[in-house]
Amino acid sequence: MRFFSNIKAIPLQDTCTHAHSTSQHLFNATRIKKINSFKANRFLKKFLKSF
Repeated sequence: MRFFSNIKAIPLQDTCTHAHSTSQHLFNATRIKKINSFKANRFLKKFLKSF
């Protein structure tokens, strides 16, 4: 999940757009790589709450 290493470098004004693309990326990765969707969703919720 190297994708998430750059999250903190993203400007605040792009937060909403990035959050949307992050969720898209997560669900695509879940479908393609069969990642545990529960963990992915839990991570996404935790990430969104941090703002």
